[in-house]
Amino acid sequence: MKRFQFRLKKLLDIRRYEEREWEIKLAKVTGACINLENRIEENYLESRRSLRERVVITDLEWQRALSRYQLRLEQECGRFEKELEHELLARAGVENEYLAASRKRKALDKLEAKQEAAYFRQQKREEVKELDEMGFKKG
Repeated sequence: MKRFQFRLKKLLDIRRYEEREWEIKLAKVTGACINLENRIEENYLESRRSLRERVVITDLEWQRALSRYQLRLEQECGRFEKELEHELLARAGVENEYLAASRKRKALDKLEAKQEAAYFRQQKREEVKELDEMGFKKG
């Protein structure tokens, strides 16, 4: 029996490659979002820690320094939040492209599976037909 050959195999390989590329891009953008979320969380925790420290300290200069430090942490949080919004928008765009590439690849995968099943059904029919012919020749 001949091996099944999908005529659009090269196109399917290209679609798989494109899907993988978009998957990698999506992972990079998702990683950037997670990194920003972690930095926001770290700044928030550091701000709370410095606030607790500020209450205990009696030195006025040190309290001013901590106040400026907290202000800087809040400004960084604001900047990180804006970057996160931008990254989330970029992530949505990349995710849409990834899903589109995935749909294209899945369509070809389904076509390949259908053609392969039809091919093997046809091969089975031909095999049965040959066996029937051999049976008639003997009898």
